[in-house]
Amino acid sequence: MSKKIRSFVENNILIISSMLLIIWVSYGITFPNGYTFSGGDTVQIFNFQRILKDYTYTWNPSGEGSFLEYFGYYLYYFPFYLVSSIFHISPSSQSFLYPLVFLTLSFWSFFFGLDFYKKNGDRINKNYKIILSLIYTFNSYTFYNFYYTWGFSPFLFLYVLIPVIFGATYKFFSSTEKFERNRTLAILGVFFFLSNISNGNLPFFVSLNILLLLFIILVFVYRDKNIGTGDFIKNIFLYYITYFFCIFWSVLPQILEMFRKIAIFNSGGSVFDLRQWLFWQAVGLEDVFFINNSITTFSLLGYFSIAISIFMCFFIFSDDKKLKVKIIYQTLLVSCIFLANKGIGVISSDLTWKIFNNPILSSLRSYDKTLIFLPFFFTIIIFLGTVMDSNKYKHALIMLLFLNFLSTYPFFLGGLQKRYSAGFKAGENYLNAKYSYIHRIPERYFNLADNLNERRLDSKVFGLPYSKINSFGWVNYPKWKVVGVDPTFQLLNNPIIQMNSFSAFGTWNYGEFWNEQEVTKSVWILPFSGYINSNYIIYHKDVEQKFIQQTQDKISFYENAGLISKIEENSFFNLYKVHNNYYLPHFYTPQTIITTTKDIDRLPEIVSRENYNIRSAIYLNQQEDAIKTVNSTP
Repeated sequence: MSKKIRSFVENNILIISSMLLIIWVSYGITFPNGYTFSGGDTVQIFNFQRILKDYTYTWNPSGEGSFLEYFGYYLYYFPFYLVSSIFHISPSSQSFLYPLVFLTLSFWSFFFGLDFYKKNGDRINKNYKIILSLIYTFNSYTFYNFYYTWGFSPFLFLYVLIPVIFGATYKFFSSTEKFERNRTLAILGVFFFLSNISNGNLPFFVSLNILLLLFIILVFVYRDKNIGTGDFIKNIFLYYITYFFCIFWSVLPQILEMFRKIAIFNSGGSVFDLRQWLFWQAVGLEDVFFINNSITTFSLLGYFSIAISIFMCFFIFSDDKKLKVKIIYQTLLVSCIFLANKGIGVISSDLTWKIFNNPILSSLRSYDKTLIFLPFFFTIIIFLGTVMDSNKYKHALIMLLFLNFLSTYPFFLGGLQKRYSAGFKAGENYLNAKYSYIHRIPERYFNLADNLNERRLDSKVFGLPYSKINSFGWVNYPKWKVVGVDPTFQLLNNPIIQMNSFSAFGTWNYGEFWNEQEVTKSVWILPFSGYINSNYIIYHKDVEQKFIQQTQDKISFYENAGLISKIEENSFFNLYKVHNNYYLPHFYTPQTIITTTKDIDRLPEIVSRENYNIRSAIYLNQQEDAIKTVNSTP
């Protein structure tokens, strides 16, 4: 038995070493005990039961109520929930699982994905496959994902799926054997189903399908003579029928939502300007690979590795057997860069706006929706250009791998998000920086959750004051270093509505309006809390002091007037119960129906009138015609 084990180890030493390297890197990313991640738009999910319950709906049970786009994430978080539950893994230790899964599956997806390009009689050197798979696993893009804030996002799971989806698609359309096509289509079905995870962020579905369609068209143009047009069209039908039945449940409910959002953008009803967003997120060609400028020495090595990649992609010529496939991927690579760059510096801004001002392409306004494909296109082109002469380019590939390792060195030293993070200035770390993407949630918030979770009413918790410093929807708690999505929402069974997230009310920034009002004119916020089904208020004292100075006199006035009653007080927040006069039960019959032609931003004026009945239903201008129709119905 020992001989067999020794033989296995000797034959697979590079594979074993690669897996040990991934484990080492994942271990180095593990957060200190008690720390979790929240930065920018991304938050580490650790209360899986709460999140999985929410993701069983297409209607968002949190906040003010809206369509839930992320229900496809259920597929992603359920395995993490099982593993964490079975092995009792703490939230900080879960940070080991995320990179371990992402990096391991990226390696194996590329490793096995290469086999789809083999023709009968082809052999690919195993060590050659390992080197390319490591390049796909460790590069500037994957480093950026964990250095910045996206390493814990389900939609990045698409990176894992890309090599097999494109490889199997090529095999399916280029194969002349029916059994091989059917087997490949079955494999595609599995990976299409897994792509429902990334479909929770629908623009990733859009970018994947744009590039897949272009890929299929090019495969048709360069197809084998033995594959007729009729057969190819039949295969397209089978391909997309399979795709549809694998992903319809995550995509169809979101299509109307995507068009609705674009309509809001174009009507000026959003806090974001679509044109400005498109150009803001259009990365320059020199920045398309996310080399971080603060790591200057290793940035140069990173650019050098990219230069070698570009040379190998475009100036190493394949034999005729692989040249056509290489040209296809070179076209995809250039197209992908265009979608990320949006033609900035190449075409006029007016032409860019004309091209991208539509519901399909405008959904790709953020660069991450397209750059996720770049590492695959680069690496597969290198494979196609060197596979038939691997010995000739062996040293170049080893150098490329070595440069990738050097340019992403914090991966291997450990300390990502502890010593190296996009959130830190030079010389900072997670202990001395003002803001950090990893932090300890104060014990007081856990006590708050224990208290409120015992109360079983179907209501919400209202988070005050308005405290936006950077982006809408983010919180800023400098007392415990948070900047981004509020991680405390996971602790409560009931939803939290934060004033910083006001997008449900269009462009009406009710929180900023309330902050700046005189005390006596601000009481409307209490009936407003009833309208959003909230009977508890968390008044945060862990925000920037200027927001406390703006608003603490209002809270004191409400408390002294008996409009709210204090339940808990500590250095991080005060918890208040809203007077029952202002809280509306979930189901109620209004005593008065008010219809008005005024906009939502006049709501404070309406509910502040002396003759206002707290048990009123208010219908705004966009609903008035519907109310008239209802009232005229016999």
